[in-house]
Amino acid sequence: MNRTQNIVFLTAIFAVLSLVACRKPNNSRTTNDPYVPVNPNGQPPVNYPGSGAASATLKSLFNDLRSTPQTLTTTAGVSSTLYGTKGTRITFYPNSFKDASGNIITSGTIVIKLTEMLTPGAMIAENATTQTTTGDILRSGGQVKIEASKDGQAVYANKYSLSFKQPAASYQPMDLYFGDRNNNDSAVLWRPLDTASTGGTGTTATGTTTDSTTGGGGGTGGFSTPFYVFDSCTDFIYVNCDKLNSIPGPRTNIHFVMPDTTFNANNSTIYLIFNDINSVATVRRESYETSTKSFNLKYYTLPIGYTMTVITLCKKADGKYYFSEQNGLTITDAMSVNVTMTERTLDFIKTRLGEL
Repeated sequence: MNRTQNIVFLTAIFAVLSLVACRKPNNSRTTNDPYVPVNPNGQPPVNYPGSGAASATLKSLFNDLRSTPQTLTTTAGVSSTLYGTKGTRITFYPNSFKDASGNIITSGTIVIKLTEMLTPGAMIAENATTQTTTGDILRSGGQVKIEASKDGQAVYANKYSLSFKQPAASYQPMDLYFGDRNNNDSAVLWRPLDTASTGGTGTTATGTTTDSTTGGGGGTGGFSTPFYVFDSCTDFIYVNCDKLNSIPGPRTNIHFVMPDTTFNANNSTIYLIFNDINSVATVRRESYETSTKSFNLKYYTLPIGYTMTVITLCKKADGKYYFSEQNGLTITDAMSVNVTMTERTLDFIKTRLGEL
């Protein structure tokens, strides 16, 4: 090899090495996905359980529990109000809809797909928590999923009003949160609206507003209905009426011990309900330890002395469903909860979640 060839060869090697060294790592995963934990280097652990094809039974369980969205229609370019079957009120303005290029849509039929999650059981059925992306617990006034389309193409929000029906009037202030879900089978976690970019308009409701013209489930009624009202919502998909629930005092991790290792991260999921604040937390599947056949909170802690209900769901590869409900558990330091699973039908589980 002559001197010129050597130079060309060495230059090529240097270019390849430089390209590899400059290539950015794939850090697209974040802690928004409770099934894919993130190490300090931004990568999931090597031996992380519960991802990929191994969690097919849980994906099937989530699909079994999801409700069919309500289909509503409205017309772009005019003001209109729609109601969900559970009382959620959506008011659209003449400039509420925009296309993928940001242009305001001024005419045509808009199809709205609405899923209401106003109670803990409904939240669990949709695998939606009331936790922030950092694991903090939220006091919830309800949450919804909204999808909009026109002629089969996705439509985006410019500004609209969203009202969450409440069981009673309240002076508790609430904030507007939008939800993140990394994939169809990861839990929804929440981030507050960026007030720096919106000026904070419509992001906080100081208390419920009473409306005597509307009844539960929509239409007119002869009684007063309390709503948390947000007049300037700027996004669709997952929207939440919540308030960060700050509880002083000591906190603790909790271990949830399963009956045996056949109930594990690949087929079981645990939710914690805090009824007094209408809140749901998830126990992260990647916390499962085969040696102790247990799950734990892993990325967050809970206040000692607080009361919770523990709901555990499982669908095994043979298609059988299992359910556990443990009510009125008071959180203690270094708490350990023994979970007893009972085989149940899918209809039983869906009915029980509907009652929670």
